[in-house]
Amino acid sequence: MPTRLPPIYLDHNSTTPPLHEVLAAMAECQQMVYANPESQHQSGRRARQVLEEAREGITHLLGAEREAAGPTG
Repeated sequence: MPTRLPPIYLDHNSTTPPLHEVLAAMAECQQMVYANPESQHQSGRRARQVLEEAREGITHLLGAEREAAGPTG
């Protein structure tokens, strides 16, 4: 009996399945920092710091200007 191949996802124009490494990094971040980055309490300020660091990292990886890394809070 022939082995079934996994399906090939062809709708990347709509959405792209994230890599397992990306999901793991997101889960780790969401467990550590889950507050609203717009809040003024300590957890919110920490969330804002993590968000800004991520934006800076993306900007650096893309070699882009800061404004190109997405909306600012």
